[in-house]
Amino acid sequence: MAYSESLAALARSAEAHGIALSVETPDGERSTVETIFGDALAAAIDEAGYPGGLEVPLSAEDLYLYPLAELEQRQIGYRTDANSGGRAPGWDQERYVIADWAANPVSIGRDGGLAYSVHGRGTWDYRPIAPDLGAFLSVLARWIDYYRGERGGKILDDDFEVLPEVARQVRQDVMEGLSEREADNFSDFLLGTI
Repeated sequence: MAYSESLAALARSAEAHGIALSVETPDGERSTVETIFGDALAAAIDEAGYPGGLEVPLSAEDLYLYPLAELEQRQIGYRTDANSGGRAPGWDQERYVIADWAANPVSIGRDGGLAYSVHGRGTWDYRPIAPDLGAFLSVLARWIDYYRGERGGKILDDDFEVLPEVARQVRQDVMEGLSEREADNFSDFLLGTI
């Protein structure tokens, strides 16, 4: 699915389930957008916009997609050392953080692939979750429809564990179009089982 179609699907899902989404354009952030997303995706973002500032509900805490104006600043603590302002040791400098969930960053690589990492482990391990930003947004749209629509936000049992049927259905219905590895990682991320 093209980036613009994925963004439109996300906007429809957000609107249908009462989630605030405003599509922004790069304006003054154009060079930052090109650096982070590459020329082709930056052009698509110029044309269709970007869902910056979107808060996607998960079971415990929201996934926050950074607004374009915050992208450069949000590299601090991941890609950039907070004390020196130089490169952070251990962070893959080919990756840029575009979102986080409970300080677990979602980053995009030079190849366009998205991955998440878990903070606080001493090293960064990049777990692939989508081949490109369009696929990432499509999964988020399906997740919102499932989590807010079908489940009404209820995916945990009385012991605060993900219900087995939820894990199966998310893997089957929400992860469409991803590789098996990406689907496993993205399911773990969305369900908080990382």
